[in-house]
Amino acid sequence: MSGRSGIRQADDIGSQELSFAEVKAIASGNPAVLVLAETDAEIQRLSILRKNHHDEQFIIRRRLRDLPGDIERMRKRADGLDKDIATLRTHPDHAVTLGGRTLYGDDAVISLSDRLDRLPLSVSESRYIDLGSYRGLTFGVVLHPLGGSELYLQGDAVRRADLRRDARGLAVLNALNRLARGYEEAEEFNRQEVKIAESQFKDFQARKGAVFPHEDYMKRLAELRDRLRIALSGMEAKEGETAADIAAQIKTLRDGQSVEAPAEREIKVIAAETPVTTRILQKAEKDEPPGEKWQQKVAGRAGWRRE
Repeated sequence: MSGRSGIRQADDIGSQELSFAEVKAIASGNPAVLVLAETDAEIQRLSILRKNHHDEQFIIRRRLRDLPGDIERMRKRADGLDKDIATLRTHPDHAVTLGGRTLYGDDAVISLSDRLDRLPLSVSESRYIDLGSYRGLTFGVVLHPLGGSELYLQGDAVRRADLRRDARGLAVLNALNRLARGYEEAEEFNRQEVKIAESQFKDFQARKGAVFPHEDYMKRLAELRDRLRIALSGMEAKEGETAADIAAQIKTLRDGQSVEAPAEREIKVIAAETPVTTRILQKAEKDEPPGEKWQQKVAGRAGWRRE
């Protein structure tokens, strides 16, 4: 179901049932027929492993082509987040600037809710709408055609969070607070991603161009299989050589080989940031809920509901 051909194999562990090849070998009285069937199965398994090896080499070449650009983008994002962290630190309060006016508390909630009420109910394509600034960074909403919306906080980098389409001012302010508090974690996450990508690049460079390790064994086995097939047809592959002789050579060759499917390596591309909700839950025991004072103050006002 995963689509990976390397694991499309299974061994019959039943002790009573006989395979078709075993039945044929018993019926013919010639065990070389069973050796031929086993050899065909072994070659098929080797073919799958070789295909997987070639697929892996293709992925390695593609990732070596893409990784330098990915690393550069992640570095720029980490640097942008670092600059935004410095901006947030110079604006420690929760002031919101709307239309050139700096607002706090209830005034900010009411004014922001009025702006949200004036947003279009539907859009034909995704639309970015700046609303103002929060702690020195621009913020706004993204409206999507199917009714979804997002909140963004942007400086040198941009961070987003899902937002209910009917969210009011208090919900937006709390979401902005959560985004602002997550910048340091996001910056650290991106630095780690850069290290992972650089490590991958070195690993891919070392593995690029590797040959299939069982190529010679597969060729020798295929050659003996073809000779055994000819001998079983009644013709001698070589003068004086019988099917039993070839079957013995195949058994000796197989006994001297150990072919195991290589462990699958997880090729990490670029992961997304940890979801905002997950980070909040992880820190719930340590941090005070964002905007608690606003919630307590506004929760009792008529016409407002706590988001």
